[in-house]
Amino acid sequence: MSWQDWVSRWADALGVKAPRLSAPYWAMLPLTAFLVGIYKLFRIKSAPILTLYRIRIMYKDLAFSNRKSVEKLGYSPAVPFEESIKRTLDFYSSVK
Repeated sequence: MSWQDWVSRWADALGVKAPRLSAPYWAMLPLTAFLVGIYKLFRIKSAPILTLYRIRIMYKDLAFSNRKSVEKLGYSPAVPFEESIKRTLDFYSSVK
């Protein structure tokens, strides 16, 4: 599942529009560094919406294949992905 597909499914579950714009990593790094610098310069206490960590993590491939666990162990997810989203949202709604 791609990052865009993952975000799109969560957006659908939340009833919001999925982001359509994307920007290349090389363009986001200087923009984010500038934003972080402004926050530091003016000693703004809250975290900026973009940080270098957030930008780096969005552009890394953090997907892992479950192919070996399926083949060697017969693994199958106990809950389908869409159901897991629903359960997660239900849980967070109940603890708010």
